[in-house]
This record gives sequence, structure tokens and C-alpha cells, in this order.
Amino acid sequence: MKTMIQVKSRFQSFEEYLSYEVEVVSPKKLQRNRDYIAKRSQYRGCGIPEYWIVDPNTQTILVLKLKDNNYIEVGNFSGQNRLISPQLEKLNLTAARIFDLADEEI
Repeated sequence: MKTMIQVKSRFQSFEEYLSYEVEVVSPKKLQRNRDYIAKRSQYRGCGIPEYWIVDPNTQTILVLKLKDNNYIEVGNFSGQNRLISPQLEKLNLTAARIFDLADEEI
């Protein structure tokens, strides 16, 4: 409990500081539409400040940031593009590396 109190004294709230959602896109068209459209609305309604859409089919990662109750695109990353995350500023990963790691797990 002491650690949590220290975290809350340093940041307004832990949830606000590190709260993001990563959605892996489903391969079927109906689910793809849900992942790109419906879930974005759901996450916006929950106030999720950062939302990643990982699409294995296109090998892209779309990073979105909630601003004024709407998601704005931070970037759409592929290949050797380094991901930019508003909440994970020191993140040093490329889109290709994330998909390579996923392939290693299969």
C-alpha cells in the first residue's frame, strides 16, 4: 500500500498515467470492422487515453490518442518504423520487431 500512495502522490492517478488498450485485429471482415470502428467508440466511452490497433494482416500498428473525447492518429507504423507512444515515451520497438516476436511465439 505504501508504494501505491507514493505513485498517487507523484501522478494524479495510476490509471490515468498508464492506461492504454492494445487490440489485435481479427481476420474476418465483420470482426475487422468491429475492431476498427465499434471498439474505438467503446474505448472512447471508457476514456482510454491511448489505443493501439495491431493488424497482423497488414503488418501495421495504428496508435491513437484520446483528445477532446475523440481519437487522433499518432501514427500508423509498419516495417522498421519506430513506434511512438504518448504514454510510453522511452519505448524503443519497431513494428517489424513486434510482429517478429509474435511469430516466434507461434
